[in-house]
Amino acid sequence: MRNNVWPCAALLLATILSSHLATAKSKHSTRPSHANPSTGASETGQPASSAPACQIAGTSVWKNELGSTMTITVNASGSVTGSYQTGAGCGIGQSQVLVGSCNGYGITFSVNFAGCNSTTAWAGTISSSPSIIRTLWYLAMGTPPAWNSIIAGSDCFVPASDYPQGLAQCSLAKPKQVR
Repeated sequence: MRNNVWPCAALLLATILSSHLATAKSKHSTRPSHANPSTGASETGQPASSAPACQIAGTSVWKNELGSTMTITVNASGSVTGSYQTGAGCGIGQSQVLVGSCNGYGITFSVNFAGCNSTTAWAGTISSSPSIIRTLWYLAMGTPPAWNSIIAGSDCFVPASDYPQGLAQCSLAKPKQVR
């Protein structure tokens, strides 16, 4: 049973990202109506845009519920680079390298917490009003697989300038506890 954890986790994360990107692409496609779908080129010979631009452009700073800070730069092709400083657990306050990609309203990024022997990958969506990045994440331990070698959860990021007041918008997306 434990041997199935890694493939299942990878498949789930890939499915989430694929779903987000496919939804964003189908709902917000910028392909001109005169584009040739077989070649991706327009009638003028110019390449047709295959996906919408990321809803985040340039450099921005975000914070989540645990006080973690991520600084990201999104370029025109949707590549995401930056740094991540966790507010909880191993490596608090240490800057870690962040890499990922963005496509329309879908975003994914990962961080290798080298000094903590773990990696984390996030996949989520970007809301523009209010500005929020809602994600699901997987943290994988860099140790031999065990029952607790992969941990999953969710994060909500708001612009650092809106922190902590902006987190109130995040709570709207969380399920209410039934008593």
